[in-house]
Amino acid sequence: MPLVIPQTVQVAIEMQCSGQSVYNVLGFTNAFGSSPSYILNLVKTEWERTNGPLKLHPSQLTMVGYHFTDLSTLTGAVSFLGSTTAGGVTANLSTMASSALIKLSTGTRSRSQQGRLYHGPLGESQIQSDGRTLETAFVTSLNTAYETFRVNMAAGNCGWQILSRKNSIGTSVVTATASPIVATQRRRQR
Repeated sequence: MPLVIPQTVQVAIEMQCSGQSVYNVLGFTNAFGSSPSYILNLVKTEWERTNGPLKLHPSQLTMVGYHFTDLSTLTGAVSFLGSTTAGGVTANLSTMASSALIKLSTGTRSRSQQGRLYHGPLGESQIQSDGRTLETAFVTSLNTAYETFRVNMAAGNCGWQILSRKNSIGTSVVTATASPIVATQRRRQR
């Protein structure tokens, strides 16, 4: 059964690195009935801003575009906005499977209201020499970038949400925090 959540949209952020697709799929509220083009342009602006999440990716990673799906009904609109912007960090790639884990919290302990996304691949300069932890300044930058993204999306009336496929609900993200330990995406990116 397809996912249906009233007043909710999903945006898949598609990037590419070393010939491999890299996706982040995010949910947003659409309580004001904003158009697909408005939401896509807002997500693009906030993702690609100077201190945004994209600028913390290695320069070898480039945008492909943003895929919009209206989850309000079974026949919700779909749309696409292309982009060719590259990441902003000049560094050799560590490995395609290395990433930072961004923990998304809704302020409850319910597992269906918690989320995560993988920020990767990482550059060698973003990982400490122990090979296990992220550079402290990079963690701080990630926290700032994702919190800024969250706050600015809410200010644009498209609050970031955790989408529960189990319960068919969306719950607002209240914090986005980077884990200091390197995450691996196992079979997702190689």
